Order: sequence, then structure tokens, then C-alpha cells
Amino acid sequence: MTSITQKWKGFREIDQSVPTRLRVLILEDNKRDAELCMQELKKAGIEVDADVVDTEHTFVARLQSRTYDVILSDYRIPTWGGVEAFRLLKQSGRDIPFILITGTLGEEAAVDLIKEGVADYILKDRLVRLPSAVRRALQEKTTRDERERAVEARLRAGAASRDGRIFVLRAELLDHQRPHRDRDDVRRRDRR
Repeated sequence: MTSITQKWKGFREIDQSVPTRLRVLILEDNKRDAELCMQELKKAGIEVDADVVDTEHTFVARLQSRTYDVILSDYRIPTWGGVEAFRLLKQSGRDIPFILITGTLGEEAAVDLIKEGVADYILKDRLVRLPSAVRRALQEKTTRDERERAVEARLRAGAASRDGRIFVLRAELLDHQRPHRDRDDVRRRDRR
């Protein structure tokens, strides 16, 4: 019984950590569908400041000129689509949770998009899932941000050597897989 209570408390903490007012960029050509997305979020107690766009040009312009907490995107728009929008977001280097909203999406395509980095996908006939998907995506982003800050803090704390020399390390270098050297090889090199 205790573990269930703790899990429930943990779930409630996740809900409380999500801002109650979100800046949302919605890529959707159907105004009614965009309104339905905003209604679902509002029903869940999330206030929305939304910009609705329907072209690549306006999507890129808004992405460059404003800051957003989350992006909701239709999978298919007559001249463009959500997958292309997601890839543009990735190329921009910005870390904004991206949720695809679609009428239909095959399981294989959905899995591929999740692997590529899309936070989630919601079927249009199941928009009731949208608030929980947004909360989860924002919590995952918060966790990534905290992890990144912790790594940077460790790097700064460990940057000075015993003899006072300062080493500057770039976090992205730590991501590359390099063969590890034997400790004796490192010690021999250090003695030279």
C-alpha cells in the first residue's frame, strides 16, 4: 500500500512541476483542430498562450522570434508536415518538446518518430491524452536540463588540477565514445 501511495505522490509532483501557463506553438491548418487542442489543455487546468501557424515560413519565423514551452504539430498539412517541422526544430538546436497530432499514424512510423526525438504523438480522436502527454514531455525536458546542469557543475568543480592548472572541458566531447586506456598507460604518460 505504501509503494502505491508513493507512486501516486510522485505522479502528483510531476503534475505540479508543470507551469500552469504555457507558451505553445501550434502547426495546424485547421483552426477548429487547433482550438480543440487548446480546449483540452484548458480543461486540464493549463492556460495556453498559443501561436497557430500553417506554413513552413511562419513556423520558422515564430520559432526564431519567440520562446515556446512546447510545440504541437499536425502530422499532415497540405503543403508541409509535422515531420519536416520537427527536423527543422532539431536543426535549430533548440530543445523544445514536440508532440505530433494526427488522424492516423501507423505504429512503425510512430516508433521511428519517437526514436528520432519526437516527445509523443496523439491521435486526433484521443485528444483527451494531450494534457498528460504535454506534462510528461515537459517533465522529461526538465530532467534533461537538470542532468545537463549537473554535468556542467561536475566539470567546473573538477576542472582544477592539484597543482592549480585549469582544464577547460567541453561537454559535447564527453558524448563521444572513445576507447578507454588502461590505468597503467595513463600513469606512465603522466610520469613523462
